[in-house]
Amino acid sequence: MRGTAFAPQLTDGDVSEYLAQLEMLSKGYREESEIWPVNIPEFDTVAVHSRPIAPETFKLVLAAIRQRQCLKARYVSLSSGSEGFRAILPHALASDGHRWHMRAFDFDNQRYSDFVLSRLEAKGFADTPSGDLPRDVDWTSTIQLVLTADPAMPEPRRERLESEYRMRKGALRVKIRQAMLFYYLRFYGFNPHDLEGGAMRNVSSFHLKVANMEEVEKWLGRRN
Repeated sequence: MRGTAFAPQLTDGDVSEYLAQLEMLSKGYREESEIWPVNIPEFDTVAVHSRPIAPETFKLVLAAIRQRQCLKARYVSLSSGSEGFRAILPHALASDGHRWHMRAFDFDNQRYSDFVLSRLEAKGFADTPSGDLPRDVDWTSTIQLVLTADPAMPEPRRERLESEYRMRKGALRVKIRQAMLFYYLRFYGFNPHDLEGGAMRNVSSFHLKVANMEEVEKWLGRRN
């Protein structure tokens, strides 16, 4: 039996570590004999079904990032009819919590974009067009998203929400890459496409508010 002086040595004792083990078990990454929790409770998780990432394409993406080479790739976008092969120079991977993306410079559109890996087909390397590329400012810039509890909530509920999100002085300050802002907003229950008066409607499904909305709109590219 664990004594009062017990302190974990192999973990930090955080509940998220235990739940991560259950996540790996549910997704088939581990067998029950390979995770450390014992007497596993009955549990279930939401299974997200999406198109699988082609292993050969993923290998080429990793090689292109390591070797700083262009990919000859075709990307099937739901918002664009362009499905031809083009030169794309990847430099990083990013997850929105639901899908994995490739962060890359798109020579056709002359900009950095995120490409969902499951929609990408790579056919090898391509010659890198001559000339210097612009810096991926959105990826290298760190910004701060400031969230507060909805002030319209009754005080006891607002205090519980502030405690749940470990807010300090009534605010949760999240340091993130500017390129990841859209994904973080969705993670916290906001819809960046839901506009009101030309700006994102400041309504979250989790009863949160964005405190620095003007900055957020600027970072989203909708204000100067």
